[in-house]
Amino acid sequence: MSSWITDIQTPDKYTVVLGTDQPRPSLFDYLQFVNISDPETYAGPNSSTKVVGTGPFEFVEWIQGDHVTLRKNAKYWRSGVPLLDEQQFMILRDPQAMVAQLEAGPLDATLGTPLRDAARLKDDPKYHYFANNAAGTYIVLVVNTTQPPLARKEVRQAINYALDRKRIVQPEGAQQAGLGLEHRSIALHTTSAQHDHRAQHVLPAEWPTNRLRQRPVHATGELNRGGNGSRQAERAVRTTE
Repeated sequence: MSSWITDIQTPDKYTVVLGTDQPRPSLFDYLQFVNISDPETYAGPNSSTKVVGTGPFEFVEWIQGDHVTLRKNAKYWRSGVPLLDEQQFMILRDPQAMVAQLEAGPLDATLGTPLRDAARLKDDPKYHYFANNAAGTYIVLVVNTTQPPLARKEVRQAINYALDRKRIVQPEGAQQAGLGLEHRSIALHTTSAQHDHRAQHVLPAEWPTNRLRQRPVHATGELNRGGNGSRQAERAVRTTE
């Protein structure tokens, strides 16, 4: 995606202007995953172990295979935070050993807890369960609505209705644990520069498949009354991949 950017200008020390080869509406979301590195540190001999940043914590040490220690940044730009003086992240390769340490007391929190253990502990008043809606693997479908067949709203609706969200969000183990979350919003994530809170929770609880049966959409974007709406929607999806 870096090839999208064809020009970079810095009119002042606080501004960066990026030029692209063509309109790129998803560029701001792409920039969420770009890290800004200090070029001198990155090119230096200790680039794999030296840390430079302006975050709420300062790097203290990294013992490979064991732990990472961070200390509160007394010069952090936002007053009143962070609330913790220090954080230590233990590196545990055995998920069951991690859960055992959580229950025994040495660990205050865990990341990537096995699904069955998360389901078992989330209802225990001794623990707080936090679902990270931004975690996991996800695919962003950005369409060009100025070109056929995606210029037609009915084609885009057919693709939307054809997506089996329940099947996607319930991987093996998650369904039994009851932890899969189905996203029913057309809004981009809250961290996105293009997030629109007005588009939250606008999708229906049940997909109106009867509507597709009445007005299925062919791969060409033409409307046809009658027929199997689900198959027509799947055909539209395959054609636009």
